[in-house]
Amino acid sequence: MRLFGFAAFLAVVVLAIPAASIAANHQTFSDAVGDDSGGWAPDIVSADVTSTDDGGITFDININEQGGRFFYGDAIYVAVDADQNPSTTYQDLGGIDTFLILDTENKKLNYRVCYSSPDGSQTCSPWGDSASDTQTGANSHRLEFKLRTDWLAVNFWVEGYYKNPDDPNAQVFRDYGPDNGSYVFDLKDDPDGDRIAGLSDKCPSFAGGQLDKDHDGCPPSLPVPLMNFDRNSSSGGYISFNWVAMTNATNITKVVARFPGFVSRRKGPGHLPGINRFRRLRVGSTVTFIYWSPLAFGQFRTVRVTPRGFANVRTGCVRPGSTTLMACSARSK
Repeated sequence: MRLFGFAAFLAVVVLAIPAASIAANHQTFSDAVGDDSGGWAPDIVSADVTSTDDGGITFDININEQGGRFFYGDAIYVAVDADQNPSTTYQDLGGIDTFLILDTENKKLNYRVCYSSPDGSQTCSPWGDSASDTQTGANSHRLEFKLRTDWLAVNFWVEGYYKNPDDPNAQVFRDYGPDNGSYVFDLKDDPDGDRIAGLSDKCPSFAGGQLDKDHDGCPPSLPVPLMNFDRNSSSGGYISFNWVAMTNATNITKVVARFPGFVSRRKGPGHLPGINRFRRLRVGSTVTFIYWSPLAFGQFRTVRVTPRGFANVRTGCVRPGSTTLMACSARSK
């Protein structure tokens, strides 16, 4: 199945990558000037593409055209292969799965985006303020499309298209950018390097890792520490314990307990080393129990020492692979 007058465009594969200037998350892709079928089709001269870490992407299509505007019968198609796999979706169009479209039906500018599925179905919706056309010179203008995505890198090409709308048998005129192959753009929107990007990455600063079973880009979370203890004695403003044990640590959990004046460590559930009836803790002091792992968000619990044992003060989160305390709300930043 082919759409939108693309039938004349054959073998859309990455045969060549045109020269591009690169600056952070921005690239400018050039196309030959004047290859617009004798001045009939919109003359694509360049495509500026800009992306942001959160999945935002902007396509600015620069066009040479008399009067710096579109004519009735014009259309522009930005065809995107978002998974960079030519064998998916429209294979005869190089695996294209997204179309950004400007047409001039009913003598007005109409913007829409169409997403294609492997079964050949397509969902299209009109665009509002996220698409626009601006005159940039006496005979030039810029078409802009903005969207938010979960794309990592894309192959794309642009078609300028003209057919006389009053003549069903009229010749079709085209200009392709590039003339052969596709442009390739890396969005650089995966700062944590876990191959989950943009809208899909709920934890853009933390790699989801091998335990990210739901593929939301976040490491799993360890439980809030729970402990049990056997109190030995309490007198003179101090208390001692025969033992303090962590009861809900998992097999991947590393435990750090920061007592006044010393630190106790272990892995998994069980008694904390160094706690016995000879070690006294001052009533009113605080203890922080930390669960952490290189593969998961940890959690901590801070308690206050009381004559009867411990009283909760607060809980919070811990960065993966670290015992640095953080607010749990920072996991999604």
